[in-house]
Amino acid sequence: MRVRHTAATRRAMTLLEVLLASTLMSVVSISGALALRTSWQAREIQDLRSDRLQHLSGVLSHITRNLRKSRGIVEVSDATDSSGYLAITLPDDSVVKWEHGNADLEVRYGPDPPTDLLGMGIDSLTFECFEIDGVTPTTVPADIRMIRTAASVTIPVQGAPFALTSTVWLRIQKDDLAPKYIDFYATLSSTAPGWADHTNLREPPDGLVSRGSEGGHVEAFGFDTTGHTGSVGTVLIGLYLRTTGLMGADILDVQTHRSGPPGPVHSFGQHSLLRYENNPDWFWVDVTDDFAGWTFEDLADAHVELDNRDVGPGGATINVDSVKVRTFEAAPITQTFWLTAEGTWNSEWRDRWRALGAPDGQHARSRLTFNNDVDRQAYFHTGSWQDAGTIVRVRLQMVNFFLDAPFVDDQFQVRFPLPTESSEPNDTPVPNTAYSIPLSVLNAHVGVANQGTVIEDFTYLQDWTWPDLNSRYVRLYGTAVGTPDGGDIKVDAVGVEVRYVPPTQAAVVLWEEL
Repeated sequence: MRVRHTAATRRAMTLLEVLLASTLMSVVSISGALALRTSWQAREIQDLRSDRLQHLSGVLSHITRNLRKSRGIVEVSDATDSSGYLAITLPDDSVVKWEHGNADLEVRYGPDPPTDLLGMGIDSLTFECFEIDGVTPTTVPADIRMIRTAASVTIPVQGAPFALTSTVWLRIQKDDLAPKYIDFYATLSSTAPGWADHTNLREPPDGLVSRGSEGGHVEAFGFDTTGHTGSVGTVLIGLYLRTTGLMGADILDVQTHRSGPPGPVHSFGQHSLLRYENNPDWFWVDVTDDFAGWTFEDLADAHVELDNRDVGPGGATINVDSVKVRTFEAAPITQTFWLTAEGTWNSEWRDRWRALGAPDGQHARSRLTFNNDVDRQAYFHTGSWQDAGTIVRVRLQMVNFFLDAPFVDDQFQVRFPLPTESSEPNDTPVPNTAYSIPLSVLNAHVGVANQGTVIEDFTYLQDWTWPDLNSRYVRLYGTAVGTPDGGDIKVDAVGVEVRYVPPTQAAVVLWEEL
């Protein structure tokens, strides 16, 4: 007899089937939960990592941004302190501070004591401070010119530290515009025969002068730098002087040295501009490179020697009212600006346009026997002439210059007439702008194989400004005063090399940008 299975008998699941189904569901649920948990944990770790890095980047950016506009350092922790602090003065003269908490790993910002939370999870915050050379460590606020800030966090799970570093160079402002400088006047002097009233060259100008006739020598020293320490970027010697007439063939030498033998000679040159009796002014000599590196201690021990050398007819008496040292804290920039216009004066120079622009291997030419004007004015500068900075040296450059034949009795003159002297005839040069380059300099460039750059210093012409440079003419003359030699003068390019201290409108720039 067969048993029939109805639909009712097939509705129920066996115990084994229920057990198997439950097991499978548990496995799937647990696997899904584990996968979800792993993904959630990874996201949490990534969020925490991102938060840590954002806090780290935010702290460094905030410090760097404010350091760039700071007026100076108030206080700073030692470079070995991993939980450091830094206080600065902002442009509005307010003082703010950053401080790291070693216990809570937080960086706070604000007036001292800082209370605003700036960053969390910061393991360390250090400040390394250096003098103007960027090498010598210091924690003396007045001497700090470069700050290297470092901060670190710990990467979650990995346990590895991650650090960021920012380096900022500070340039202290003066009157919100010009680079800061300090003047030191000589307080002592000594003299050899030939100078009268040498004590009058000490202290600021007072109308009393020390007089040096031909062959005279005088020395100024005793620059009082009390209260100043550390390195100095640029050093200028300033002379407040006038003459009874032009120097003629004589030379005024300026020598700078520490106690001991004289240093390099900084000659104002033959036929150089030295003002007339009624036109006194400061004359600056850049002696930055005299020593390997200047410090204020060097300035205190510096001696400035002036020599009125009798090397030919002239007979000018030099009157010096004061001698001082001017120090810029920033290192100067040197840049050459090339002539960009030919001018309109009649000229015997052939292809004179080839003396314009940067050197290109093509030469302008002139016979030695002519009085000639090669060029006029128009130096090219891409930026604003008012914004480029404080000028400390101006030198004329004649690039790839050479002669077909040597100079014997002739002269080669350079002139910088004022814009108001544009009608100056070439046979009557304005006396205070004429400069004859020594024959020994010129004759070193005889023949194509000896072409090179002739550089002549015209800093002493005046206290230069950028508009002065942009409006001055330059004229090159070969003048036959003896037997004509019949050769050619050739010059590839004419430019003005300017050494200047940049402005500090932004107060600071990144060290890497210098």
